[in-house]
Amino acid sequence: MSIGTNLFARLATDNFSRLQGGISALQGQIASGVNDPRPSADPLRAIRLSAANEMQARLERYATNTTAAEERLAMTDTVLADVSSMTRQLREIALQSVNGTMSKEGSLGLQAEALRIRDALVGAANLRDAAGQPLFSGYAAGDAFAEGPDGNVRYQGDTGRTSLRVSESVTLTTSLNGADVFSTGPGGESLFKVIDDLVATLGTSIRESTVSVEATRNARLTLPADRGVTNFGFRLEGPMGAVDIAADLTAEVPGPMIDAINAASVQTGISASLGTDGTSIMLASTGKMSLSAGVRSDGARETVAYLQPLDDTGVEVGTRKMLRPDVLSPNSFIGGFDDAVSNMAAQRAEAGALARVAERQSETLAARKVQVTNAVTNLEELDMAEAVTRLQTLLMTQEAAQQSFVRIRSTGLFDYLR
Repeated sequence: MSIGTNLFARLATDNFSRLQGGISALQGQIASGVNDPRPSADPLRAIRLSAANEMQARLERYATNTTAAEERLAMTDTVLADVSSMTRQLREIALQSVNGTMSKEGSLGLQAEALRIRDALVGAANLRDAAGQPLFSGYAAGDAFAEGPDGNVRYQGDTGRTSLRVSESVTLTTSLNGADVFSTGPGGESLFKVIDDLVATLGTSIRESTVSVEATRNARLTLPADRGVTNFGFRLEGPMGAVDIAADLTAEVPGPMIDAINAASVQTGISASLGTDGTSIMLASTGKMSLSAGVRSDGARETVAYLQPLDDTGVEVGTRKMLRPDVLSPNSFIGGFDDAVSNMAAQRAEAGALARVAERQSETLAARKVQVTNAVTNLEELDMAEAVTRLQTLLMTQEAAQQSFVRIRSTGLFDYLR
């Protein structure tokens, strides 16, 4: 008898504990408004909630990448606007440099201003984004441009264009090729080369030179071949016509150039011979002669040739004339700056197009985040009506069980056997 009563009491107590635990858990859910997060409570809901949470985290990463892309492209556009403005300033300096009445001091002042702008351009080209990544060096981690031992500014980056994944299927380009940006256009020259050409023409060493020199009947031609083997070239025009002349010279030995000029004598009407000093070339024709389109294979921004007009007796007439490389002609670098400004506009247009893609992607991600957030909320949020009904059912069950237990405990076993 005592064993049966004790077992019944223990079983009833365990049942009451389970009921009370369920009631307490449900009351807690009603108070928080959140479903039971345990997978055992609803396996299917738990799977769906886990997938929604994973998608939510992924969208947050995509949104972070999109924001970084927007900021990087916005910074790129700002830099390109500044670079475009500085390029136009350099074009104005180039236009002023062709003023024949400009003094030596004025020319050097323009040169100093051009150098200042060049340094500012190098700084702009080497800017980095908020994450410390270069804007224009591609995948390279270092500066995009640097000045070499020869004083020329060169591109140090690569042709890569950085990108960020902004969705499961979209990767957004976040940079432009620095070599293309700071140039005169696709396949064109470096903007910094055009600037250095301008700076050279404003310097004292070449300021007095011209892109074309001429003499009548007789002249002495001197080539500054003092740097080992260098190829010199120019267009030689005489009474009978014009032809392109080029020759490799070692030190100051002009023999190859004399041979090249005489080989074209029938076409130009100009003959050449070695000067009495052993280093210059004596030119003779029946009329006018001119040299233009000068070229130095070593790329030095220095004089290509010196032409001293002579009279029929060999006496110097007037001043010696200096032929500059053709790339240093005003038309060359003024046109280069025009092309660079146009190229900068095209680069800004491309950066703007990428920024618009990033903006649209940001809007798409925002809409997707709202959808996923609503899905997570619906899965986590408690159905109050259902929960209250369940709670009332549990409370009624608990009350009925307690009443049954009291009645059974107050009655002995023999009362049921009678």
